[in-house]
Amino acid sequence: MTANAVTPPDYPVESRSELDRGIIILPGSVVMVALALYLYGKTLPALAVLGAFGSMLIVTNPRLAVFQFLFIIFIQFRLFDSFPLYLTDLSAGLVIAAAMIDLLSDNRCPSRIPRLTLNFLILIAVLFVAGMAGSNPVKSINPMARLSVLMLTFLSVYRLSGKIGVDSLVKMFFWIAAVHSSIVLVQFFSAGGATRAWGFSPSTFNALSMTTVPVGLSLYLWHRGKHSLWYLIGTALVLGALISTQSRFSIIFALVMCVMVVIVSLNRSRKNGRQSNSFSVMVRRHCVVLMLSACGIVVLLFSAKPGLLASVSDRFIALINEPMGETVLLRVTLWSFAIQAFLSDPLTGIGPGTFRSVQELLPTLKLVRVSPWIRGLSAHNLFLHYLAEAGILGGLALIALMANQYHLARKVWQSACINQNVTGVTMALLATGTLFLVTTFLETGWLWGQSGLTFAFFIALIARAHQQRSQS
Repeated sequence: MTANAVTPPDYPVESRSELDRGIIILPGSVVMVALALYLYGKTLPALAVLGAFGSMLIVTNPRLAVFQFLFIIFIQFRLFDSFPLYLTDLSAGLVIAAAMIDLLSDNRCPSRIPRLTLNFLILIAVLFVAGMAGSNPVKSINPMARLSVLMLTFLSVYRLSGKIGVDSLVKMFFWIAAVHSSIVLVQFFSAGGATRAWGFSPSTFNALSMTTVPVGLSLYLWHRGKHSLWYLIGTALVLGALISTQSRFSIIFALVMCVMVVIVSLNRSRKNGRQSNSFSVMVRRHCVVLMLSACGIVVLLFSAKPGLLASVSDRFIALINEPMGETVLLRVTLWSFAIQAFLSDPLTGIGPGTFRSVQELLPTLKLVRVSPWIRGLSAHNLFLHYLAEAGILGGLALIALMANQYHLARKVWQSACINQNVTGVTMALLATGTLFLVTTFLETGWLWGQSGLTFAFFIALIARAHQQRSQS
């Protein structure tokens, strides 16, 4: 090549100009077509055109696909009355499609499939066996399909997170949760604190916010920049929204996890301080600011609106004093029914998808007062639910999945500690992994609905973080 030779551009100038015009013309054409259909009274076709174009943009952009998934994961909206299809299901489908397109356009696959995939496959196989041995094999189709979607969502987020970054995705989830929490707080304060507020998720926002609170606190305690206070403000918003749901178990678990995050962070900061005292000073300073801010917010809030404290207190007292079927005794009753269903067939259970009709399989159970809750909440305990429907095989497979994801989260944390590279994200992943493991035996159904999608999202990040640190 001569000295005067000029390296040609990646694309000819004319091609780039044509591309720029196409980027402007294509959306404009789609909008004009949709508008024309709407003006002619074709509302559904107009929405279909816009939806198809929007879906095309989403599935061809990994970041946009994951962003819409995280925003919609907080919205509980059933699309059809006659069919259990939710907006979150479509959102997960777009993420799966985006991962498939990314795989086809970039055939570089991970060096190994994430190990949690095997746990999902074993759990699906156990449900199949339990369904074939159960009283109604047809009912096992829905749990198996739901679990398969979660596995695909897990694999899709795992792949796309390699292009976006684990740190970015954890922070993205937190700030989207803070936005939704602001909406919940507006509802709560507009009602004077007399009613429970749930935002766009009338039955699962408590689980979503319970997961977010320790994540936000982790990000705040370990943020090295000068804008760490924003993480504390966001965490306060999410915690306030969680309190406004007045879900006692979720609030307790969130606060317990926050205590764990503070203790582990302080302990780690002292060890890090042997090499760099700035770590210890930073975390301790953030903990002091945390305590002072919590006290200040409580004083200012109830000073500005004295009646709010009494209203909230009365609401919690009413919840505690509610009769059986609507409070803690309801959970105990449902758990006892799950245990009796398990004992009726300890190996494979009564069959996946059949607990909602357990009164027909075990007529000795007295379900007159709580049967509506069984249809809506199942066993209200993921571990006991799997014991009842899939027996000891299902319970062990579930424990293996939860224990393995916690094991990976702990290994990510230990690797960060060894390399002196602890961050808010590594602390957040350890906190969520611990929360998933503990609440599986007490409260939340992490393989159901919106909660399941949140679980799939975070364990995908845990698996990706483990894969990245094992290669470094």
